[in-house]
Amino acid sequence: MKMIDPTAMSRFTALREAAGKIDRLVPHVRLMEQPPHESRDTASVALEFPTPLVVLNSTIRQALSFLFSACDTVQTDKTKRGICFTFTVSKMWITEDAE
Repeated sequence: MKMIDPTAMSRFTALREAAGKIDRLVPHVRLMEQPPHESRDTASVALEFPTPLVVLNSTIRQALSFLFSACDTVQTDKTKRGICFTFTVSKMWITEDAE
């Protein structure tokens, strides 16, 4: 039986909140998320930034810094609009053997 790991879920929620803050404060940023699902061991949030982009706001820089430090992996992709960063939390599920 699979159960969501509360620590991993808390980390994912914090990532989602930080990404949401950036999405609200930066025009033209696109937020995407892949919430936990039993078929995947990971959950992620992604932010697509237009380029070039200069970030002067310290709140946005702190949220972006948090995303990098709080995730397990970061993936970058070049897109038509700019660059996309995907921040992933691993090991979202606890597997318990049925007795």
